Amino acid sequence: LNLLRGLGSVLSTKHSYLKSMTPFAYKALLRTSNEIPEEVDVSLGRRRSRGSKGINCTLEDRVLKALVAMEGKGLIGGAQVAVMQHGLCTCDVAFGRESPYTRHPVTSKTLFNVFSVTKGVVAALVHLYVQRGKLAYGDTIGQHWPQFCDAGTGLDSKQRAAKAAITVRMVLRHQSGLHDAGSAAMKEAPFALASWDDMLRAMEKSAASGGGPDEESRYHYLSFGWLLGGLLEKIDGRPFAEMVRDEIARPLGLVDQLVIGVDPACVERCFTDSGGGLAVITSSLDKAQLRAQRPAAAEGGVTGAESSAGANQPAGGALESDMLMLMSPTLFNHPKFRTGVIPSANGHCSARGLATFFGSILCGPGDDESRIGFTAKTAKIMRDGEDAFAVEDTAKFGYGFQRFDMGDTASAFGHAGVGGSLAFCDPASGTSVAITLNKLSLHCEPTKLLLDEICDELPELRTFSGYS
Repeated sequence: LNLLRGLGSVLSTKHSYLKSMTPFAYKALLRTSNEIPEEVDVSLGRRRSRGSKGINCTLEDRVLKALVAMEGKGLIGGAQVAVMQHGLCTCDVAFGRESPYTRHPVTSKTLFNVFSVTKGVVAALVHLYVQRGKLAYGDTIGQHWPQFCDAGTGLDSKQRAAKAAITVRMVLRHQSGLHDAGSAAMKEAPFALASWDDMLRAMEKSAASGGGPDEESRYHYLSFGWLLGGLLEKIDGRPFAEMVRDEIARPLGLVDQLVIGVDPACVERCFTDSGGGLAVITSSLDKAQLRAQRPAAAEGGVTGAESSAGANQPAGGALESDMLMLMSPTLFNHPKFRTGVIPSANGHCSARGLATFFGSILCGPGDDESRIGFTAKTAKIMRDGEDAFAVEDTAKFGYGFQRFDMGDTASAFGHAGVGGSLAFCDPASGTSVAITLNKLSLHCEPTKLLLDEICDELPELRTFSGYS
């Protein structure tokens, strides 16, 4: 370390000491391991038994071949791909290593941080409470969360009035004007991002941009989860993470495969001999590459932490720094960010868990409700809004979910995450797809290549588009 510092000083150059030293630190840890075999072959990946009911062996072979090719090019580290059709798993592939510095292989139960795919879980819980009559899309946030817009916020009367007009519908459609809420608090103290209470207070103290709600959708890249999660907590009384576990994960048998806020014991085991079943985030990008995206924003182009998802995003400024933060493995590998509750950015899931969850939103043929209790009407609202005119056909977002094109219709819906994770379902074919990755990339090329293989093999999805 001192040698690096000396060289940097002599050469008058800046260098990330942490980036250089981390691999050596992990290798030193590996040398202390006596229980892990010297070599673990991950080149062929892991998949469901060919005798398993419903498995599409041709699809799994194509997915594995694509993963092997991408690993050879250095595009991926660890990955999972899962496809469900009418409740049956037709593809379940786990590939690579949980970390580039250990020999722990990815399994079908390895948890990956899926970033904004978590927003789909948050939105689903909101829709579930609306369906139960505990909430309405037209309700204002302040109806259930008085501190959101009262005098204690420190805002002036005009700002409070603007916030008092914000409805559940507006937040679901990214139209509340609070897309940047909390960014100031995060810049002052980055670890505040991992504090649920601190970020709820930041939501209360933030003024809506432009003076109030906006008809134009502006992607709520982090505030989405705190606004809706805080709202649900006020209505239900239970901690938000507990609600996700009890209302979604447990009924689907996914308590260990879909979590927001990882068990600290799992994080501690991450780099031990036994492994923690937790994928370590890496990135193929550096800050210079990310900053190179800023000119596109200045010219009015779409950019930001999840531009690949097609969301309208604010240009430059605060978003650039948040984009750098979201793509930082150093930050999101930190135990505080693993164990904290960040509903827009730190859901930890397996691809099988995500595919099961999104598949559970859909009603089977002749069923009145889905596995998790959603009616077909509610599933349609998630994608299209409350009536035929609620969401334009060209809109990228329905009510909390991204819409993906299926030929002439916007049938599929789900959510993408920064760096390449993706999950969606298609009501017309009863299909759900999930992809998880631990090596983040700006343009998500591995995800596109995997989608090409899946959609080419499955006739039901050959018209899928919208992820670009």
